[in-house]
Amino acid sequence: MNTLAANGGAVTWVKLDSHVAFHPKVMMAGLPAFGWWCAAIAHCRRYRTDGRIPASEVGIVWCGIDSGSLDVHAIVEQLIGVGLLEYSVSSGHYIIHDYFDVYPAPAADDGRRRRDAERKRVDRLAVLERDCWACAYCGVRLTANNAHVDHKIPLSRGGDSDPDNLVASCKSCNLSKGAKTPYEWWQEGGCKLRGGL
Repeated sequence: MNTLAANGGAVTWVKLDSHVAFHPKVMMAGLPAFGWWCAAIAHCRRYRTDGRIPASEVGIVWCGIDSGSLDVHAIVEQLIGVGLLEYSVSSGHYIIHDYFDVYPAPAADDGRRRRDAERKRVDRLAVLERDCWACAYCGVRLTANNAHVDHKIPLSRGGDSDPDNLVASCKSCNLSKGAKTPYEWWQEGGCKLRGGL
């Protein structure tokens, strides 16, 4: 998943286990090495390198390391020493240990993304058809140009994408409601619910 950072660039999201900071390898590596390792995973995800980092790019993986105060090559050696990173002499790449155990190969990732996009398209159509192509909030007839599917309880507020939490919505209502619940939106006077809450 990508989103826009404050500087306008893409933010690459990575998966880390909630106990990763307490893993013995991470604790032995130390905080600077852990930071570089996390940045290396993000680098691999962003540039789809299959967990490989060319030796010539180790210094640019994480701009958070001040080259004057930390030795990037010493950090890389520390990561190799604890088993979080490997070096392939034949390819000249550093390889993140067990990368494919967590992240699928790009071809598999593309297939998953296509399947997810198709499932979401089908789910969206199912919600629009279930709600008779009418906005659940104001009742306006929906067309392909103004049809949205809204999360009644927003994802940011703990809602999910279960069909019971999804409703057909016109663009105007969906954008006006934003991350509010229908009740909060109604209290602000923004909701014209056709039948009450």
